[in-house]
Amino acid sequence: MTRPTVPGAAHRGGPMSPERVRELLGKAIDHGQGTHRLEDVLQAVARGEMRLWIAPQAVAVSEFIQFPRRRVLSIAWAGGSFRDMRAVQAGFEAYARGGGADAMMMVGRPTRRRARLLGAWARLMGDWTPAGVYLWKDL
Repeated sequence: MTRPTVPGAAHRGGPMSPERVRELLGKAIDHGQGTHRLEDVLQAVARGEMRLWIAPQAVAVSEFIQFPRRRVLSIAWAGGSFRDMRAVQAGFEAYARGGGADAMMMVGRPTRRRARLLGAWARLMGDWTPAGVYLWKDL
C-alpha cells in the first residue's frame, strides 16, 4: 500500500490502515460501471499514473487527462467523509495547477432527487443507465 499523500492522515485516532483505504476505495470503484477493479487502481498508483489521497476519514484517487485543448485533473474515485474530501480540495487544486492542469472534473453518485432526474433522462434516451453526476471546475 502506498504512503498517504495528505500529511497527517488518520482514522479513528491513528493512521488509516491499508485495510480501511482498500475498503473505502473499493466501495467507490464498485460504483464505476466496471471500468476498473481495486487492483487495477492500486497498480496504477504504484506506477505513478494515478495519485492516492488519504484524508482523516476519506480517500480519493486522481489522474491527469490530456484532452486536445485542455489538461484536466480527474478525481476518478472518492470514498468516505464528504467533509474530509472538501478539506483536501485546496490540495487537489494545487496539485492540478502544479501538473499543468487548467481544470478539474469529478463524477459522483447523485442525490435521490438527481437520481430521479437522471432516471428520466435515461428513459428518454432509451437504453442508457444513469451513472452519476458530472462536476467541473475551471482553475
